[in-house]
Amino acid sequence: LARAAAGAAAGGRGLPACRGGGADAAGAPSPAGTAAARAPAEFGGSAWDDGMALVQVYRGRVRVYGAWRSAEVRDYMVREHLDPADLTKRDQPTPTTIPVLKANRMTQFETGSYGYRLMTSAFWRRGAAALVKGVGSCQNACGAVFLRWDAASGVLRADSYWEHEGRREWPLPAEPDRRFADELPFVAPWLADGAAIELLPPLAATRLGDGSAAGPTAPTGRAVRVLRSGGAVQLRDTDGAGVATYEHDAQGELVAWSIAGTEEFRRVARWRGPYWQRTADGDRALVGGR
Repeated sequence: LARAAAGAAAGGRGLPACRGGGADAAGAPSPAGTAAARAPAEFGGSAWDDGMALVQVYRGRVRVYGAWRSAEVRDYMVREHLDPADLTKRDQPTPTTIPVLKANRMTQFETGSYGYRLMTSAFWRRGAAALVKGVGSCQNACGAVFLRWDAASGVLRADSYWEHEGRREWPLPAEPDRRFADELPFVAPWLADGAAIELLPPLAATRLGDGSAAGPTAPTGRAVRVLRSGGAVQLRDTDGAGVATYEHDAQGELVAWSIAGTEEFRRVARWRGPYWQRTADGDRALVGGR
C-alpha cells in the first residue's frame, strides 16, 4: 500500500463501519532492521528484462475498528509496456510504447463477520520511478470504491458506493515530489535522503471522504521528509514524528515495513517466475500458500 491503514498515516481516509465489527488481536513480528543502507543503482533496471515476475508475500497486522487484525499482502511485480494512447498493456513493444515496472498489491483481512479486499495496480516508468498510471480499489461486504489516476490527464477519478460520494473527478497534476501512499513500499529506496515529499492518501481507499453530506473534497497531501537510518527508509512529518519505515534489501526488494499505529508486516515468501503459468493448486506453495 498502502491501503486503508496507510491512509491514516498519509492523512487519508479511515475505514467506514458497515455494521460494526468484532474486536480481535493478532501478534505480528516487529520490523527489525534487515535492509541494506544504500539504494539500488536503477529503478526497474535490466534485471527485469527477462520478463519474469517477482512475487512476494507478507504477513502481519493492521489496526481496524480499534483492534489489530491479522492480514496478508501479496505483491506481484513485472516489467510491461503500455500503449501511450490508452495506457493499456501491449504484449509486443513498439518504438512508442512506454516501458514500465508494474506492481500489483493485493491485501486482505477480516473484521468480525466480513472481510476487506484491497488492490493497488501501479505503473512506473523504468529508470525514473515516475508514476505513469495508478489504480486502486476496495471491496467488502458493504460495497466497492474505485480510484484511477494517470500522469497524462493529471486527473484523479473515483467511483464510490457510499452516500454523498458516487462519481468524482479532481485535477491532480503530476509533480516530482508528490506520491500516493501506495507507491512508497516500491519506490522508497530511490527517494533521496532528506527529500521533502507530499504524501497523498492511497489509491486503494475504503471511501472518498468522512461521510458528511457535503461530500468528499479533493485529496490533500501531508508534508513528510525522507530519512535513511540504520538501513531503513523512514518518513517523518514536519514535527519530526515517525510516519512510516520501509526496509529493503540490496536489490530494492521490500523486506518489512511499519506505519505508525496502523500496520506492521514482514516478508514470509519470495518467488521469481511466470506466476501466470502456475495455476495448479499445488503451486500455492511457491508463494507461501496455506
